[in-house]
Amino acid sequence: MGLVNLLFFLSAFLRRPGVTLAACLAWIIYLVFAIRTAPSRAVRLVNGACLVCAAVLCAVNLWALLRLL
Repeated sequence: MGLVNLLFFLSAFLRRPGVTLAACLAWIIYLVFAIRTAPSRAVRLVNGACLVCAAVLCAVNLWALLRLL
């Protein structure tokens, strides 16, 4: 989770879609692992909701990155 936090911290200062996209992808990987190892159904549900949010953020940042090209 430290790497995910570092990437989001960097994306706040660098303001580039690529850095934010990398942070979202790292967050998605972390959330998939957290869902697979979650002890309860409630934790899986909350992590699943965060996963949907991360996927939407990733899609929006990918669109912005492709728009700049």
